[in-house]
Amino acid sequence: MLKKSVNLIYRDKDHANRAITLLEKANYEVIDWRLHEVALDRHFTGCSFIMADCLKDLTVEELSHHFKSFALIVSGQEISSTDVKKACSIPNFLNFVDIDGNQLFLEKAFDNLYNLSCVLMIEDKIDSALEVADSELTRVKRLYEKFVPMRTDSYKGIDILSKFAAGESTGGEFFDFFESERKVIVFMSKSNSYLLSSSILMQMEFLKDKTNFSAEVLSDVLKELFNEFAQAQSSSRKNLRLDVCAFCIDRVSLDVEGFIFGDYDCISKEGRSLFSSNNYEFSSTFLEAAKFQSKLERSGHYIILSPGVFANTGSEVEGRDVRSFVNEKFEQNDARSIINELFFQMKRNRKSSFLEFDATVMSLEVGGNVIVQV
Repeated sequence: MLKKSVNLIYRDKDHANRAITLLEKANYEVIDWRLHEVALDRHFTGCSFIMADCLKDLTVEELSHHFKSFALIVSGQEISSTDVKKACSIPNFLNFVDIDGNQLFLEKAFDNLYNLSCVLMIEDKIDSALEVADSELTRVKRLYEKFVPMRTDSYKGIDILSKFAAGESTGGEFFDFFESERKVIVFMSKSNSYLLSSSILMQMEFLKDKTNFSAEVLSDVLKELFNEFAQAQSSSRKNLRLDVCAFCIDRVSLDVEGFIFGDYDCISKEGRSLFSSNNYEFSSTFLEAAKFQSKLERSGHYIILSPGVFANTGSEVEGRDVRSFVNEKFEQNDARSIINELFFQMKRNRKSSFLEFDATVMSLEVGGNVIVQV
């Protein structure tokens, strides 16, 4: 069987011999280092075990900088509460291992820590790959914004005008529309992870293949995303966030039903909003609470704001709440003017050609001559 390599940092070799013996017995190849070698500009990749008596001579900065991940081996000595707090404050700290404890579980403890360190290494490699992809995505975003400044979609009496602007933050916003014979789905999302973004795009592909749309179809899509979100969060060291606005419009009855998770807001010229933002956690626990039902009005005009609009403006434009600002603009402006004004406000103080966060504004207008089923 191929041996797995681990680093062992010690002060006293005699004190470390037992730890070395136990690791070798568990089929690990031990690369041992004296404590003073850590002070050199050396970077320890993979899984590292540090004898606990070394902790007092290593600073938080050294532990963070020199080790990809590490665990502390306790053997015959107590650790002060100060040292425990110190270790636990470092993101790449894995756990404590008491080699004087039950030997039956010791090998399993070594394996668990080694496997966890491998997961962290893979995550770092993915992050590095995504940084490379980020520069390419930035280029694509710039081209998209340049060549598709305003998108127009028409669905038999319902006109949707939408505009997207790229941001510099990780993840981003995506939206698309899906049409069947009678219904139209509007699907919008915002995440702070490229892995989540790829999951969202896969679910959008699933919607493209559907021929019948309903709230139940959207519920199935969200359930898949709940699972993928939970899996991504369990292996990530940062707090992930996913906001979703997904609803189905019945063009015959003008009924609307769907789900809102996060900072999506709808403002109506007539004063009757379809939905409003919420703070529901993206989880199946809140699926029913996030569900809404509403109805479009003939000749109705609605503006939908994505989370990026609120993030880029701090929820205020010219000293007024964004929603109030849009309401006032309804009185003397058409949809295109309102959308362009919002993007002007978001970009006016930016030195970069990008916003800080991706943002989407959407106008939904219902024709005055639409025949509505009674």
